[in-house]
Amino acid sequence: MDFLDKFLGIALAPAREIEGLRMAARSAARQHAHRVSDIRERMDDLEEWIGELSLLNQTLLRLLLARGAFTKENFHAVFRELDLLDGVKDGKLSKPPLAREAKEREGPAGRSGKPHRVRREDPRE
Repeated sequence: MDFLDKFLGIALAPAREIEGLRMAARSAARQHAHRVSDIRERMDDLEEWIGELSLLNQTLLRLLLARGAFTKENFHAVFRELDLLDGVKDGKLSKPPLAREAKEREGPAGRSGKPHRVRREDPRE
């Protein structure tokens, strides 16, 4: 190998390394774009789910109020009580109260010895 071949080989090495890095960066960008797309899709699904649950809750609330099942005052009293179940008065629950109460009654492993899980059914089905 003469000097010129050796020099060209050394001179081209950084260019090959740069091209390898470019290819790796493109691959990582494609993977990242795919993850971002999955996250956006999940967010869209959750927003739709929240909208459907809000409509369901509003429907039930209006029907129950119209039929005299309870008063607004009763509703607000129970709302405040449930709001405090997670220990924070913030207008939301960190966990569904019924699931938490069932888990507390069963203990940490539940009756079956397996961790307690609550299956949420999709009312759209």
